[in-house]
Amino acid sequence: MLVTGRDMKPFERLKDNLYLVGLSDHSDFDDLVLYVHESHPRIVITDAYRSPSAPILAKELQERLGIRALARPQVGSGNMG
Repeated sequence: MLVTGRDMKPFERLKDNLYLVGLSDHSDFDDLVLYVHESHPRIVITDAYRSPSAPILAKELQERLGIRALARPQVGSGNMG
């Protein structure tokens, strides 16, 4: 897997076991929702360790896209699981 911040599709299959994955921390809320939509994930785990908005994003992904989404770690749990 190759990870890049280039402006590109969420992922692109280059050959059998090689994918190019576009990641960036410069997306706004609507861009994140679009990225998830275009990625067709089975589940999304948002980073609640670094962002207090992670539960909000997870809830919106579930409501808007019908995708299972969780914010982890759970706030106040004292652990990473």
